[in-house]
Amino acid sequence: MELSSSHIIKSRQDYQICWINVPHLSRRLLAINVDGQYYSFLRLEKTQEQLIAILSKVVDQLDKIVITHIDKGYVIWNWEPEVLSNN
Repeated sequence: MELSSSHIIKSRQDYQICWINVPHLSRRLLAINVDGQYYSFLRLEKTQEQLIAILSKVVDQLDKIVITHIDKGYVIWNWEPEVLSNN
């Protein structure tokens, strides 16, 4: 799997962190809002190599993901099509 830097959001200004409620869970999820779409926290990987390894295992199981780059590494966020509320 090849991962270009265009697939990774590097600027904190390009997304908002929030908490969301989804129909299938009773607890809130840590999430980000990117262009009106919500993505729940899935996983943090420290290196790009670890990121690529995990993505190669789960990419077929997920509809849509977003990756953000932070000081601690790379965060994988999973798209949540049905959000009941956010705050």
